[in-house]
Amino acid sequence: MIFAQQLDLIYTAWFAVLGLAERTGVIGTVGGHADGSTAWRVVGEGEVRWLPAGETDPDRALVARAGDTLVVGAATASLR
Repeated sequence: MIFAQQLDLIYTAWFAVLGLAERTGVIGTVGGHADGSTAWRVVGEGEVRWLPAGETDPDRALVARAGDTLVVGAATASLR
């Protein structure tokens, strides 16, 4: 159990989290942008939630819905 908790801490510190609701998906651009970000178009019935690396509070998630474009960089995200 301690090992699993340590992995959770490492995971949240190093990796952003992208959550997809049921019957929801994202379509990404090939190659990304010059600034290193990638744009993802949200499609489907639900929502997408994005948390930056190190964030553990789900209430601070950026929420995108069908038709939104989620632009994800190394440590930030925004909606277009």
